[in-house]
Amino acid sequence: LGGPPGPQASTDVYDASVAREDVHSNGNVVVRLNNLRSRKPPKIDPNWKTSYRLNVSALVAVVPLDVSEQTLDNRLPLFWAEIVVPNQQSRREDEWKLRKDGLITVRVLTPADCAVLGSARGAGTTAFTSGAPVALIDVRVFVPEVISVLGTFSDPQFPHQLAEMKIIEKLMGNNPSEPMIYQPSEMHESRAEIQQKVIDAVRDSGIDLLRRLTQAEREVLGKKIVTKINSANLVGTQLDAFLSALRFPVHCTQGPPGTGKSYVGVWLVLALDMIRTSLREMKRPIGPVVVLSYKNHALDEFVSDLIKVCPDLQPSALIR
Repeated sequence: LGGPPGPQASTDVYDASVAREDVHSNGNVVVRLNNLRSRKPPKIDPNWKTSYRLNVSALVAVVPLDVSEQTLDNRLPLFWAEIVVPNQQSRREDEWKLRKDGLITVRVLTPADCAVLGSARGAGTTAFTSGAPVALIDVRVFVPEVISVLGTFSDPQFPHQLAEMKIIEKLMGNNPSEPMIYQPSEMHESRAEIQQKVIDAVRDSGIDLLRRLTQAEREVLGKKIVTKINSANLVGTQLDAFLSALRFPVHCTQGPPGTGKSYVGVWLVLALDMIRTSLREMKRPIGPVVVLSYKNHALDEFVSDLIKVCPDLQPSALIR
């Protein structure tokens, strides 16, 4: 997908040239691009007036190139940016006409937008000099929820976080391990033992939002979560999955149908919502809990289960 223009390229990777770069007094870096063209143009020209392609507020990655149409690789610098209207006088509803003519304007994102995006490039560098070639990668969506995902993958600790997952070798297809099978005696831990494990997972969690709290605050939060999940019937690998998701920034639960993956997910979402509510009560800003699914039916079932498990959950707090 990172290759040069041609049938194997991605429709959502574009080449362009820098027309000009403006550094505003508030620190914003706005770059105007021209000669915009897809590396694999669709067979039918898009209707730019209604198309999602490179729409205003879309999240894009801007990659300065050494030569036009250069193959992309991880040695090249990459800047996250959002599509914006060219100036305050421009009408957003007319912006599609510029895209149709191969003209587009982006604002480079900085830590002022989101801390996980890293340091802003200083003014006066030559990354976006007039006439310089760039590649533009259309990520299609620009919503707060996607930033946390980008931040996770950008974190230098991400490989270490992956290694913490018990099933990572099997998940990645390396050295498949024996399946994790629990003996009946291991499936019946006492309620007190389970409660303590939950409190320990929250207290020792590597999740960034929880690490911002003091150890005492995490202990209190862990006890609140214990109170909420007392009615949950999480046993064996289900309990392991729940605790692992609370303890580590990255977690994967894998298993065949009927093993309780969605059930674990419902209780995990409730626990995350409790963490979110507690942080908001402490005046700490935090976004929503997001649940994604490939199929609408699966998502509807998940929301239904969520309401059944937690009848006191306010329907107004859910956006489907």
